[in-house]
Amino acid sequence: MQLQVTLDGENVGSWSTTAESLASIRGRLETLALSKRRLLFSMSVDGSPVSLNRPLDLRVVGLTVVARTIGFEQLGFQLISVAEEQCSQLIQRLQNLSLLVLINSWHKGQEGWMRLLPELKDPILTTSFIPEGVGFLPGGDAICGRAVMRRTDDLSLVLVEIEKVALSRDPEEFSNVLESKLLPWLQNFHTDLKSFNSSGND
Repeated sequence: MQLQVTLDGENVGSWSTTAESLASIRGRLETLALSKRRLLFSMSVDGSPVSLNRPLDLRVVGLTVVARTIGFEQLGFQLISVAEEQCSQLIQRLQNLSLLVLINSWHKGQEGWMRLLPELKDPILTTSFIPEGVGFLPGGDAICGRAVMRRTDDLSLVLVEIEKVALSRDPEEFSNVLESKLLPWLQNFHTDLKSFNSSGND
């Protein structure tokens, strides 16, 4: 049985489904993409998406593999979308935490804060991988390298203030500092990312 493989709509070969693993097919597609100065972005088998975020060690079960690539310049926009979603989720979690702190024991609130704290860096790390050239685009100054450094500094100051308030173990005061200091930082970050994506799609 033959497996048909296409990359960006172009037929790139047919291989035996019994002889090939998804990992080996992905390896060939990655090589083909790089030869065109592009990156493998998605893969599907008979219409079902295949995750590229984990090792592929399974045999192919299907008849067609469809793969798509993305250019390095497009990668920046993809990363901005990821960071925007990270900010959106963090905003929702922070709002829930502010309420949790008020209606539960101090211990419960601290547990929630300790779970959230390490993830606050995620959108910063994501935007730090955005190519420098994106900074020269309209609105790019809000997400360029200097903006990332400024946001990191601002977040550090906010976290220092939150830790000081946490020493009092006052739920109301702690909830207030989360909403008055950290929430605006996240919302401003999210607004900048969303505005850039909107201008890029116009």
